Amino acid sequence: KDYLPVVGPLPKVAYYKENYGGSKRTHAASRMDDAEYEAGLYIATAFGSRGFTTAPICARILVEEILNERYFINCDLRRHLHPARFLLRRLRRGE
Repeated sequence: KDYLPVVGPLPKVAYYKENYGGSKRTHAASRMDDAEYEAGLYIATAFGSRGFTTAPICARILVEEILNERYFINCDLRRHLHPARFLLRRLRRGE
């Protein structure tokens, strides 16, 4: 929907529903590091026609996530690529 890839740990939907459900706070995404994720599951998808330009930086992001290193790129870009961003949008809308 936003033409950006999805890269990072797979979120636990139940945790997000419990902690962010019904929240109108747009800054909730900034606390994604504190959230719970499925152990050992990561995702890197939705590269589309820009895959040749976005895949290398996304690979670096994924490696940092897996090795729990912080941060090669700024947090704003990481938040825009985070797998939970669509889930947070749905929860803010009350879906």
